[in-house]
Amino acid sequence: VHDSGQGSVLLPHPRAHIMDESGGYDSERMELIAAFGTDIIMLTRGMEGVMTCEASRNLGIPAFTVEIGGGGILWESLIRRALTGLKNLLIFQDMLPGEMCMPHEQYILPGADNLQIQARMGGILYSKVSLGEAVNKGQILAEIFDPGTLASEVIRAKDCGVVHDLNVRGKV
Repeated sequence: VHDSGQGSVLLPHPRAHIMDESGGYDSERMELIAAFGTDIIMLTRGMEGVMTCEASRNLGIPAFTVEIGGGGILWESLIRRALTGLKNLLIFQDMLPGEMCMPHEQYILPGADNLQIQARMGGILYSKVSLGEAVNKGQILAEIFDPGTLASEVIRAKDCGVVHDLNVRGKV
């Protein structure tokens, strides 16, 4: 269980580390990942040396990463979501009795860098969307204002999607 660090906050999601060049991942691990019970699952390239990748490759342990929160803040709602996911895993593994709390639908997202939107200028960032919000192509995501030059920039969504990583720093 991991967070994004100081600069941004992440929508709770597990990351399925792709284990080979063909983009494959094992079904046993994907069942565990889905059982965590978040709306989204992110596919990412499994990097050498990452504990979850090494546990899977070298020890045959079906491991994965869960990303939750960040920004140097303890997000109570996100912590509750993580606890629900961990409880789901224990129920799925028959280690606890009970019923899993699952979303109506789950979406698998490619973890490609082109899903990130980078600012083209520095300044003060004003976010116009919330974490977890569905956005449409062309929708305003943020505005940047440079008080030194009075320049500004509007950041728009390249496509429709869901905000899963939100910059919480006021300056970019």
